[in-house]
Amino acid sequence: GVPALKESVKDLSLLGIISGKNPQAIIEDKKEGKTHIVNKGDAIGFLQVEEIMESKVILNYRGERVDLVL
Repeated sequence: GVPALKESVKDLSLLGIISGKNPQAIIEDKKEGKTHIVNKGDAIGFLQVEEIMESKVILNYRGERVDLVL
């Protein structure tokens, strides 16, 4: 349910967006101490990157969406 989703994104931080024809998002995983550069359709753990916008990323977990905002 939603608590699992909230739990899984609480350690994620959107650091930036690389705009362009195929925009990418820079997302830091504070728990793992890693920074991911992801494209639309990529996954971070079990979260899928559904959309990359100018100042936010929409992640999808089993049909539930959550925004990471700059």
